[in-house]
Amino acid sequence: QADGHENISVEDSVQDAALNLGLNDLGNAQSLEVGEEFADPYERFNRGVFTFNDTADRAVTKPIARAYTKIVPKPVRQCGANFFETLSMPSTALNNILQGKPKSGFQDIGRFLVNSTIGLGGCLDVATDMGVPKHKEDFGQTLAVWGVPSGPYIVLPILGPSTVRDALSKPVDFFGNPIGYITNVPLRNSGTGYSIINTRAGLLDTTDLL
Repeated sequence: QADGHENISVEDSVQDAALNLGLNDLGNAQSLEVGEEFADPYERFNRGVFTFNDTADRAVTKPIARAYTKIVPKPVRQCGANFFETLSMPSTALNNILQGKPKSGFQDIGRFLVNSTIGLGGCLDVATDMGVPKHKEDFGQTLAVWGVPSGPYIVLPILGPSTVRDALSKPVDFFGNPIGYITNVPLRNSGTGYSIINTRAGLLDTTDLL
């Protein structure tokens, strides 16, 4: 309560806003259109996949990530994060070049060469200490620079929120990842799994805050 006005809950405010838009109830908000296109044409699918991802995360990924952070020392976890980031540098370099940013592309190549050698196979981020900037580019961003529209919002199983453009670019990013070229299947799967858990562990503080 402020300045003598009665309390108004957030729910009431949102309900009033919905009524002002001509909606009978909050549930009808999914029918809101922007121009002639639905704001979220895949909403039912997206909600289903989101529920699946959230359930899988709570039941499997998050508990494993918590155990990982308790068992594995932080320097070792950071080494793993640096290693997988170094592996992504060639793909980032190529995308920067395809986007017309050769300077950034050569910086990425420099980061890869420095960290994969002086940085003990990517375990140490020596390039950052040397002042080499860090970039993160994927083929979806390259398509955006080329003028390909994003398309509707879509939630992908396991991979999470995306757009149609970025979802279709995922196979290209996959083939740009050196892990995919490991011929030993158990080793390749272990590397992919470790990358997922290491990434999830790095997000624990953020998701706990949310």
